Amino acid sequence: MAKRIEKMQEFLKNHNLDALLIKSKTMKKYLDTLTGSGVQILLMRDAGYLILDGRYLTEANEREHDLQIVLHAPHKTGRNYLGTVEELLKKHKCRSLGVESSQMLIKEYRQVEELGVKVCLLDDELAMVRIQKDKEELKIMQEAVDLTDQIYAQVIQNLRIGMSEFEISALIHYFSIKAGAQQMSFDTIVASGERSAMPHGRPTGRKIKAHEPIMMDFGIQYKNYQSDMTRIAFFGKPKPEIEKNI
Repeated sequence: MAKRIEKMQEFLKNHNLDALLIKSKTMKKYLDTLTGSGVQILLMRDAGYLILDGRYLTEANEREHDLQIVLHAPHKTGRNYLGTVEELLKKHKCRSLGVESSQMLIKEYRQVEELGVKVCLLDDELAMVRIQKDKEELKIMQEAVDLTDQIYAQVIQNLRIGMSEFEISALIHYFSIKAGAQQMSFDTIVASGERSAMPHGRPTGRKIKAHEPIMMDFGIQYKNYQSDMTRIAFFGKPKPEIEKNI
């Protein structure tokens, strides 16, 4: 079910735009709708459309109730989704269209220019909209942080001397998904001993030992928001040369 449509329609008014075309996964997640590559969102000041091909139709009918679903069939029309965009822009008598500059290839942008409307490239303007978090977003972000703390505590309880960095990474992934994470925020970093000096050390078969540092850097994606945590753990007291610098 799409969210924040009214906020984006207010954005259109503030930027003197009649319509906005959304292609990026980031913005689709922000609006809490389908994120597939064959899904585009077209927003007007008084309407909102989810333009998609047949692969996404069943899921869209099950999930989406706030955007009007429009199916386009390029194999029948000989045109990509922009043919449908053009029809909708004409239907609503739109004269201007905002597009995400980072999502447009030159070839595609030239096709957009042929739609008969003034095209406005957007980048930081949309980022500023997402930066302004509402109460629901803040609540979810706090939940993601709290879950990450819980996951780390569970990993610590299951660490054993002789366990490999690969195994620790697997524990992090297991407890993250079990806790409700959609996926990891980024490639999990686990580095022990002298390897803990590597800021982006990927896990290896190295086995952990007592009194040496074990660095774990991970985050989860939860309800489309992400956390990020870095911690250093030890079995027993750190070695004297390390302890004096803590």
